[in-house]
Order: sequence, then C-alpha cells, then structure tokens
Amino acid sequence: MATRKNAKGWLRRAVLPVLVLLAAAGCMPTELNERSLVSMVGIDANKDNTLRLTLGIIGTQDKNQADAITVYSVNGETLFDAARKFIQVVGNQPLWPYIKVIVLGPSVSKQDIIPVLDYFNRNNEIQPNPFVVLSMIPAEEIVRVQTVLPALNTVVVEQQLVNQSKLSLAPKVHLYQLNEMMVSPGSTGYTALIRKKSQNEGAYSQVSGLAVIKHGRWIGELDERQTRGVLWVQHQVKGGILNVPLEKATASLVIKKCSKVKLKPDLQDGQLRISLDMEVKLSVGEIMGYLTMDRKGLESIRTGAEKEITQEVEAALSVAQRTYKADIFGFAQAVERKYPDYWQEHKDSWESVFSRLSVDIAVKASLHDFGLTESVGHKGGD
Repeated sequence: MATRKNAKGWLRRAVLPVLVLLAAAGCMPTELNERSLVSMVGIDANKDNTLRLTLGIIGTQDKNQADAITVYSVNGETLFDAARKFIQVVGNQPLWPYIKVIVLGPSVSKQDIIPVLDYFNRNNEIQPNPFVVLSMIPAEEIVRVQTVLPALNTVVVEQQLVNQSKLSLAPKVHLYQLNEMMVSPGSTGYTALIRKKSQNEGAYSQVSGLAVIKHGRWIGELDERQTRGVLWVQHQVKGGILNVPLEKATASLVIKKCSKVKLKPDLQDGQLRISLDMEVKLSVGEIMGYLTMDRKGLESIRTGAEKEITQEVEAALSVAQRTYKADIFGFAQAVERKYPDYWQEHKDSWESVFSRLSVDIAVKASLHDFGLTESVGHKGGD
C-alpha cells in the first residue's frame, strides 16, 4: 500500500506540470483525451527486421490525478510506424514530452543505433534530454520490470542516473549528448548499461558500468572501475568512494571534488602524446585496519589515492586502446582543436593512432576532513 501511494504521489507531481503546459498551449482538453503520456521507452529489433516499441504509459484518471504506469508493446516497420500502430492497442497516440528514459536492447544496439535515434531527433514533441541506456537483455523486459523497490521502475532508473554524481560508477548520457558523440571526430561514444536484478522473489533495474559505442554499434563494455577511469578523464567524477589499499589497512575515501582536469595534446617531431593532469579533493571516510593518523599515515593515504586514481585511468585506457580501439575519452576532439593540420592528415587512421597513443597521467590528491580519530584499528599481535 505504501509503495502504491508513493508511486501515485510521484506521478501526480510529475504529470501535473505537463498538463499545465498543455493547458497553457490551449490544447489540453482534446489532447489529453486523445493522447497517452509516455514515461519510459524500450526498443528492440525483431528477427524479421521489424522493430518492437515498448512504452511505459502514465495512466490518468482525470486532468489533476495520475494513476500508475502500464506497459504496451507494438511492432512496426519503423518506429514511426509502430508509434502510430499504438492507436490500435489503446486507442490513443503517444504523447512524448515527458519521456525520462530510452532503453535500447542488444538486438538494436549491436546493429546500429543511429537510424533508431533518428525518430527521436525528428519528433518535435520529444525533448533532447531523456537519458539513453543500453540493456544487456531485451529492452522490453526492462520496461516491464515490476520493481520491488518503493517507487516505479521509471523513477528508479531515472534517480539512479541522476544520483550517479554520488557514485561515479556509470555515465549520465542524455539523448542530445549521444547524438553529439555519434557525429564527433572518431564517431565513438558511450552510455550507461542497465541490468535486471533479482531479489526477494522480485526484480529491479540497476544502472552500472559503461557500454562502448563505435560507429553506431555497441562493441563492448567497461566494468565499474574502468568506467570511473573514463569519467575521471571526462571531468565527470563528482563524488563516490575511493578504496585505497595500504600496508596494514584499507582507506575508504570520499571523493569531494575533482577540481581540475587538464587534457593536453603535444606534438613533437611528428609524434603525438597526451598529457593528463588532475587535481582531486578527498576526505577520510573510514580506515579498515591499523593506521596512525600522523603526517606519515596521511601521506601514505594521499599517495595511495593518487596511485589508485592513476590505475583506474590506466585500466580504462588499456581496454579502450587495446581491446576496442575506441576513443571514448575525447582525445580526437582535443587534437582537432589544437593541431587541425595533423588531424586532417590522420583522421582516417585515427583508430590506429589512438591505439598506440602514449598518455602521461599526473594526479595530485589533497586530503580534507580527517575525522576525530587520531589512531584507528589494532595491531593484531604485531
């Protein structure tokens, strides 16, 4: 009962602003009766090359109240075709302005996502800011998840993405950002990965890790540690926990701020290098083990943090360069800006250049807020 009540409350807060805008436009009395509000979208490809469009629809009892989300799936030759055929199922056309999440299934993303995104880019009702995620299973299964959590699945997924700033274990990619990646030099990009998890005889969706997209195709994924390595370079790490192994302890540090990321291409005698300088502010959240919090102990934490961050970036670079040969760091854009002639000469062979590119990483960490304990842990008989 509490779950249902919370869901209804959220939907009322979510839908009412949309209704107000429609009323202001002078079209609400007829539009709302003839349209169905879409909250979450899933797209899959069928074996006969048709597309399967799955929509999470916000049910409205009247113009002032929202009920729950109902899920429908329709097949079509194109997304536009499927969207119109939606009328055959519920009698209404979809109303698109309130989409929160677009889920792409593997049957689509492992072929080419660019034609699929065309419908969303051309539809003037669709805002440029829904989140786009790639699913490890058919997108329809994600949209249809009846979450065991005290909120609707759309809310859960959206909030997981919004609050990634507190974790930095998955990227937040909006539709317009993915479009920009696909037309950027190198035509590579990424989105968050979404998975279906089971717990207590129920299910929920979880956003974690990063899907690598190259020339419109999903070619592989990065784990959480490698994902944060990418986000460090992109200056998108705003928070999270950094676990630093020490000699007799493990320090859990709170990432307070990545205050500076400087990515600089350097061309000398025809040889290109990238230098990456980062400044990171951390605080001590927990020490598991034995460590004296004197100057020596704090210095070991600081240098350990610098080493750990460097290794996270190196892990991301290794898999991107050697396994996928996909520049998901924005190096191509930086080179094009600073050395346009070099870029024109090498843009067609950038995949090869990137895979051999040397990257110099320099991390400067500073510690703040050490806590009240001067010495923690026990010597354990040492």
